[in-house]
Amino acid sequence: MMKVFFNKLSLVIYFLIAALVVLNINKDVSVSSTKNKKDANFILIGQDEGSKDSPGRGDALIFVNIKHSKKEINLISIPRDSLVSIPCGPNGEIIHKIGHAYSYGEVNWKGSGGGGVCTATTVANLFDTPPISYVISTFNAFKEVVDKVGGIEVVPKYSFCESNVCFKKGVKTKLDGKKALIYVRHRKSLPNGDITRTSNQRQVLVALFDKGNKMPNNEKMLMAFFILTKIRTNVSILEIKDYASPTYKDYKINSLVLTGSDYYIDGGYYYKLNKSHLNQIKKIING
Repeated sequence: MMKVFFNKLSLVIYFLIAALVVLNINKDVSVSSTKNKKDANFILIGQDEGSKDSPGRGDALIFVNIKHSKKEINLISIPRDSLVSIPCGPNGEIIHKIGHAYSYGEVNWKGSGGGGVCTATTVANLFDTPPISYVISTFNAFKEVVDKVGGIEVVPKYSFCESNVCFKKGVKTKLDGKKALIYVRHRKSLPNGDITRTSNQRQVLVALFDKGNKMPNNEKMLMAFFILTKIRTNVSILEIKDYASPTYKDYKINSLVLTGSDYYIDGGYYYKLNKSHLNQIKKIING
């Protein structure tokens, strides 16, 4: 098991998909071989800033479901305030925001994988899947990776400005690491706030995927090792290599988010997931 530990100043991880692509350097693997690959599930965790007294939370969560048999990749955002059952509360199971699974795990499951394992277990239980892996990153690493690939391009769905950086709806925009971080973090002026922000996050992930697909093989290998030094994960290098496929460029990427409604408990805000939509997502993942 590979673990690369960083400080708590972390936010978002959207580039494991890029790692999967850049690790694809074997031209001799046939298209048919991907049909025999097992579907892969893992959770990308963006940990927000912690402190001396707090380990931080899972601020951004994207569930990645790779279906080789159907040549599809499903990117499913889980709103951080989603009300779920978390197995690592102070006295066992607790009903709380899914973003808190990380902090509960760091405190109560320290000897059993901490926040990464608790978050992964919470997500696996939510979607009724077997145990899944986790990947965590710092926001500084995110910026470095975007800069390392030479930036990415997106077409914003909404206009907004933050920190003297503006994005215009419908206009193709080049993002360096700094601008990309602003793009995936901003939510205050967006309609539906965090829910809309998750769309921007998935958009950046797809842009990184596309950029990785266009890299020459020698650059892919160098990029792969760079990325693997920037993440904290319980996925082994061999497992990541097994995820890689020479035909990812042919895969359809589906961008999804769990739907729900505002919900309050003792004045505290939560996001109550729509059971019908959750069941639909489960069928997509497990079908």
